[in-house]
Amino acid sequence: MSKLAEHGSAEAIFVAAFGAGWEAGGPAKRFVDRFAPLCSPHVALLQPLSPPLRGLEGLRRMAEPLFAAMPDLRGEVLRWGETADGVMIELRLSGSLAGRPIEWITLDRIILRDGLMVERRAYFDPTPLLPAMLSRPRAALRLLRGMRKRKETR
Repeated sequence: MSKLAEHGSAEAIFVAAFGAGWEAGGPAKRFVDRFAPLCSPHVALLQPLSPPLRGLEGLRRMAEPLFAAMPDLRGEVLRWGETADGVMIELRLSGSLAGRPIEWITLDRIILRDGLMVERRAYFDPTPLLPAMLSRPRAALRLLRGMRKRKETR
């Protein structure tokens, strides 16, 4: 059991599972399989550079282009805190885009209902991604196309 889960609250247990999912990374199918039990069936997934996505199909549509472009992408929970309706999680993401190392920090505001994620809104500055994307335009284009061509899934 992780130190987070030892805290015992539903929020701590959620954060431990969320962190373990990001630490394990991809491929996309494994990522989705790890996160599906944490999500309500109609979870809303909102983040920069991507249209809003919904449900487990939306989770899959988010994960596929992400791990296709960055197969070694992993995350590390840096800190977290409870909110009135869920948790805030600061996460360091790192991997490589077409062989170029890349790292950025995201803050995820997660609304929980009955221990399940009903909304995840990621806040991050995409500026650290630009050098890797500009130096590897084909890989970046695949990633952006994969994210942008997807309409909201209900």
